[in-house]
Amino acid sequence: MNLETLDLGGLLLFALALAITAASAVLLGGFLPLSARGPRQRGPLAAVLLPLALLALLALGAGALLFAGRLPIAAAVVAGGLGLLAGPLLFQALPARLRDGAGGLFLVVLAGGALAALLYGAA
Repeated sequence: MNLETLDLGGLLLFALALAITAASAVLLGGFLPLSARGPRQRGPLAAVLLPLALLALLALGAGALLFAGRLPIAAAVVAGGLGLLAGPLLFQALPARLRDGAGGLFLVVLAGGALAALLYGAA
């Protein structure tokens, strides 16, 4: 493996996918257990978006693992580690209204689903 043949775009996409996966997992963790949800986390919209966000998170994680198969293992470990470290920071950068409400779930569904589709297409 040398720098000329290294797929930097693929590594960046993989790191981004793991960062969004980690941020989404932290966001979804705030909605669990269901009995302890706050008033901004309840309602019919959140009840619909929560399972969809979980599916988007699972699809994104599976897509990232599938995509990692086309990357050199050493580079994928480094890029994936950086992505996992950046995920909680990405979550903290979100405004509180997105982190604690249905807007955050919608963001997970939208960003996770779009990135999962991109990863499946590229793998």
